[in-house]
Amino acid sequence: MKTKVLLIIAIVAGVFAGCKKEKDSGTVNLNISYAVDGVPLNFDTMMYQNAAGNQFSVTRLEYYISNITFHKNDGSVFTTNLIQYINARTASTNQFSFNDVPNGNYTKITFNIGIDSARNYTYGLPTTNENNNMLWPEPMDGGYHFMKLEGYFADNGSTPGFATHIGTNSCLVSIDHPVNFSVDGNTYKMQLTMNINEWYKNPEIYDFNTDGGYSMGNMMAMMKIAGNGADVFNQ
Repeated sequence: MKTKVLLIIAIVAGVFAGCKKEKDSGTVNLNISYAVDGVPLNFDTMMYQNAAGNQFSVTRLEYYISNITFHKNDGSVFTTNLIQYINARTASTNQFSFNDVPNGNYTKITFNIGIDSARNYTYGLPTTNENNNMLWPEPMDGGYHFMKLEGYFADNGSTPGFATHIGTNSCLVSIDHPVNFSVDGNTYKMQLTMNINEWYKNPEIYDFNTDGGYSMGNMMAMMKIAGNGADVFNQ
């Protein structure tokens, strides 16, 4: 009798094991790095040159990405509500994961650099030190800085500072980036690299000497920079 019971248990366990569903989703780990036309970004070094011929260094790079959406080859999408604060000098903010990404073949990701209008208002984000330091002045429409890119540039023997800041809803940058990977219950590691010089060259060349070293409050300068932002990432 005991042998029969054990046999039945073994058979039932085998049936359930055979019917067990495979995982229908996986994880995407995203890591962001930085370069200047293929040269890895080193902070506080006057070693880079943009398309306008400005020699420059980078001392600060902080920004938000939001509304990351993964697009399958069948037209379906997986959308996240993430708003990620990123400080290029802080490795932990440049690495994050997306769980429960449905299985399938993915051909592109889309996201924003900045925060959409529904959430871009003063104190619309948790009141952390990082978010508070990214607040955009209320007299200038409030909300948050979308990006702070700062450093120094060479100008006839002097090295004045520059501050490439963008904010306000009209300067939201939309990224549409092609990818080619599959999720099959696994973990996929995605690498994106921001090319700093893209902010200053495509489709319009931005020159610190003529366009201004400080963009905040200068809508023409901010729109020019935001317009250049669509191609700042590559794999």
